[in-house]
Amino acid sequence: MFSYSQIISEYGRIDINNNVVIITDNAMLKTTQAIQNESVDMANSIEVINLDDVPEYSVIYALKPDDLLIVYIGIDTFMGKGYKDIFPSFNNPKGVAAKYIMIRPTITPQALLEGINTPLETTDAIVRKYSILRDDKAIRITAKSGTNISLIPYEPWTIPYVTHAPGTNAYLPPAETTYSVKQGTANGTIVADVTVGELRVYADLIESFGLVDEPVTLRVDDGEITEIVGGAMAQRLKTELWKLQNNSRKIIEFGIGLSQMTPSGIIGIDESIAGTCHFGIGNGSGNIAPIHLDVVVNDFEVGNQ
Repeated sequence: MFSYSQIISEYGRIDINNNVVIITDNAMLKTTQAIQNESVDMANSIEVINLDDVPEYSVIYALKPDDLLIVYIGIDTFMGKGYKDIFPSFNNPKGVAAKYIMIRPTITPQALLEGINTPLETTDAIVRKYSILRDDKAIRITAKSGTNISLIPYEPWTIPYVTHAPGTNAYLPPAETTYSVKQGTANGTIVADVTVGELRVYADLIESFGLVDEPVTLRVDDGEITEIVGGAMAQRLKTELWKLQNNSRKIIEFGIGLSQMTPSGIIGIDESIAGTCHFGIGNGSGNIAPIHLDVVVNDFEVGNQ
């Protein structure tokens, strides 16, 4: 049976002698209370602070290295109220000695529950499988959808998902192992058959795409998308991308999902699904562009070029 208590027991790795503080807001309060209720016997204390009620959280600075701080707030609070600078995604908040877990601000309760109940052996096995990819070694990614593309990855990074020692941090649900892509090396075809992410130019939302109803095929030559074909979604994507400068069409990331979740149309969830990979387009890997857009591919394989 799925349980929110996995956050504290499996990923937080604390015991009955430790204290937990959960920072939340109105948007995530109901699920936060479920986390608290299902975990109450696992810690010395579990305190919930609702930023929309009383935005006072100085207690977090008194937590000890073996204690746990969890931040589970909605995207509007995270981005719109300045809390992203106080509670960073991938580093401990300044001045906080405790273990730290950030829960993805865009996650739905269902996806969170599915993701955190993915067996750790499954997630660990995915990480180990792709740890053999090396910097500057060309690879080829293929998929049943028709994806067939070669590229050179570098700078591998797995977003941490377990607070394995005092004062360490994690991001939940387990998200991805990701690689930068050496500019100019991607050649072939990407067929997105799961999700196309949001198109934002800087902070402005231009187009929401979501779950793919008809595969979106991207032709890539020397690292740049040169054609997009498919149904209505493909045409909308092409129209908007071709309005931007060419560097917005560069392939800059190859990522691999780590959690067993149901596709939702929300890119932050779908790019993290085990069994999928995703390709980042636009800003990153030394390429400067006003967008970063991801497309998700199911049932893929990676081999040597």
